[in-house]
Formats: sequence, C-alpha cells, structure tokens
Amino acid sequence: MNTDNATATMTEEGCDCFMQCHSVTYSSTVSSARLSDSSILSGNRMGANSSVAQSFADALEVAQRVDEDSMMLTLRLVQNVLGAHEELKRLVRFNVASDSTSVSRSLQLFSASLFKMLQQTVKSNRVLHDEMNEVYLKYVYYLVNDLTTSLDTADLLFTQVTAAFVADADNALEVQALIDVLDHILDKLENFDTNLNATSAYARFLFPKRLLNSQACVATKNSLNGSLVERKTWLASGTQFDAAKDLPKIADACLQMSRLSSCLQNYHTELRSFSTWLNSVEVPSITGTTLTMSTLDSVDDTNKYLRRLFQAFVGGWKTKGDLAHLYLTRVDRQMLTVNNQLVESAKSVFVKLSSDIDVINEWMMTFFEKLFAAYATFQNFMATNDKRIESYARRDSIWRLPVVNFQSSQASLAYNTV
Repeated sequence: MNTDNATATMTEEGCDCFMQCHSVTYSSTVSSARLSDSSILSGNRMGANSSVAQSFADALEVAQRVDEDSMMLTLRLVQNVLGAHEELKRLVRFNVASDSTSVSRSLQLFSASLFKMLQQTVKSNRVLHDEMNEVYLKYVYYLVNDLTTSLDTADLLFTQVTAAFVADADNALEVQALIDVLDHILDKLENFDTNLNATSAYARFLFPKRLLNSQACVATKNSLNGSLVERKTWLASGTQFDAAKDLPKIADACLQMSRLSSCLQNYHTELRSFSTWLNSVEVPSITGTTLTMSTLDSVDDTNKYLRRLFQAFVGGWKTKGDLAHLYLTRVDRQMLTVNNQLVESAKSVFVKLSSDIDVINEWMMTFFEKLFAAYATFQNFMATNDKRIESYARRDSIWRLPVVNFQSSQASLAYNTV
C-alpha cells in the first residue's frame, strides 16, 4: 500500500499479498474537496445509521411474524380489544339504546303493569267505599241525623235563652222548648247504642256498630249526659240566672254537644275523605329514556378503523410498529373518549331511571300505608267478626299473605312487602 499523499491506482502487477492487490489509495486533494463538507459526512453517516436501523427493524418484524407465539399474542391482544369494544357496544345497545330491549323499556312495561294493578286497587276500594256508604245511609244516617239535629237545636236554644237571661227578658217559651229538646237528647243518648245494635240486624257486613266506641267519644257522651241533666234541672227549677255561675256551665254543655256531634259524624266524615282521596290518586310513571345513537355510531366508526388496521397488519401491509403507533395515537384516544361519552350517557339514563324508581317506591309506600290506615280506621267502627274489609283488601297481592290482622284494634303497618 502506498503511504504517501500521491494519488494511487490499483494494480495487479507485483502483488505480493491479497490485501495489497485489493487496496485503494486516494488523493488528499480529492478527499478534501469532496468530503470536507460536514453535511455530506453527516448525511452519509445518517444514511448508514438509518439503513442499519431500518434493517434491524425489518429483521425484528420478520422475527415477530416468524415467531408463532409472538404473532399469536399480538393477534389475541388486538382481538381482545375489538371484542371488548363490541361487548360494550352490545351491552349498551341492548340495555340502554334499543327501544325494544332497553332497561328503560322494561321499566316502562313494569310501570304500565303497576299502573294497571293500582287502578284495580283503587277500583276495588271504590266499590268497598260505595258498599260502606250505602249501609250507612240506609241504616245509620237517620239515627245520627236525628241526634245531631237535636244537638244543633239545643245549641241554638241555649244561645237564645242565655241572651234573654242576660237582657232580663221574658224567655219562658224558649226555656220550655229547650227543656223539651234536652229531654229528647237524653232519651236518644240513653237508647242510642240499643237502637244502633237493633238496626245492625239489617246489614250483615260493614255496619258501624261501634260508632261511639272510641275512648274520647265515650267520655264525651258520659260528660254531656251529666251536663244536660244538670242544666235541664236548673231550667225547670226557675232558679235565678247567675251569670258568673251559669254562663260557664252553659258554655261547657254547648262544647260537649259539639264534640258529641263530631263523634256521631266522624264515620261519615271518614267515608267522604276516603272517597275524595281515592278519586285524587295519580300513579307516577317512568319516563321513556334512551341513549342517542350518535355516540354508538362513533364507537362503530372507531371500531371499524381498528378492524381495518388489524386486517392490514395480518395481511402484511402494516408492521407491528405501525399497528402500535396508530393504535396509541389514534384508536386508543378515540376509543377512550368515545367510551367515556358512552358510559356517561348510559349512566345519565340509569340515574334518571333510578330517580323514577325511587319516586314510584316512595309513592307506593305512602299509598299503601295510607290505604291500610283507612282500613284500620274503618275496622275500628265494625264488629270484630266483620271481615268484609279484609276480604276486599286480600284481593290485592300486597295483602294476600296473612301478615296483617285486620280485626285487631291495635292494627299496624305490618303488610307484606315481598
């Protein structure tokens, strides 16, 4: 090999060794002119490096495809991602988006069935009310009306007589009329329970035999009886009116008459209140709520792109590096965004449905508690062996199991909630 700076040429003459015959010499002038540009050197170096890197990457790609386990692992991972997206889309479409199979639709059907059941309950209880009201009007109303009318008359006469006493005016006619009314009231009070029991023979069921059986009404009746006897005796005696002494006694007698009148009409008042409540019942419903299809369409678009990318990889048009790069930079971000939107949309649907269910649950609890309270109230007026109210109630599934004693004076809200 020539070691000077002169330009050398390859020659085969006088070659003593292989290396000498295949060596290349160069001119320093040429080398400096052509290679002194650093960009050229850098370009050559980068090209070499790029070539080596690409060759290495190609070798790795070939190795990945030749290695069955590695290739199958990649295929399974992508297939799992596709499968997970498809399953999420299927579940959301089936349970949320589809009108025919969504949970919202199922709950709407449940709401319709519930509405139908409650309509039947209301209808049945209207029939119960009508039967109780008919019995009352036929066999009880005349007794109650007779006594309450007399009590109202006595209250008016007490007012007139008292005004005359205060004015020191002649009130003999009013006093006699008041005495006669008090006699009538005392007689009715004494025979009221007897007459009521006798009339009950005409109605086997739903007859309010215990019209005045509450402790408060019994106490009022006894107190009034004593007050009226005392006032009647005072009026008949012609004793001089003493405002300080007699006005409080008259006021007390009038108050007791008012309370007894309320006791007598309490049953009929409960009947009217029951009817008004039944007519006002409005069953809440579940509003149909479904997911918009645009979000599902976005899932479809991204899913289709990933499937095409997967097919390109399997077909050799895309490398594993391409697959990984496009998945991370495009597919994964899109799917994450779309899936989050999908989950949030589905969540909003379920939150709305959950709220509707809570409203219905609260409404049903309130409705059946009030209904049973009405049953217990009416049963307290009936004979203990009268099971007509229970027979109406047991027609509804919620009362069918024998967990409630409708004849108990201590009835509680222990109904079946299963």
